[in-house]
Amino acid sequence: MAISSRPSGTSSLSVASMHTRKDPSQSSAGLIEEHKKTLILKLNALVNLGKHLGLFSERHLRGGLDGGEIKHVQHMEVEFVKSTRS
Repeated sequence: MAISSRPSGTSSLSVASMHTRKDPSQSSAGLIEEHKKTLILKLNALVNLGKHLGLFSERHLRGGLDGGEIKHVQHMEVEFVKSTRS
């Protein structure tokens, strides 16, 4: 990329070469997979940035139905069995 200045003092940005250089040893499927990997990495970076800035709310329910208490029930049955052997 090259930045050239205009006479008015503002600068304009001209893109020299933005195309991907194709290696003759790489197939088009290999290039597609490489681009997919970079897009996934960029997406993950944006998601992490959004979480850091508080754009996504991650709330967990810490109560029962309608905001009430969570009911804890402990129930155990004990059954005694007589042996059939004598």
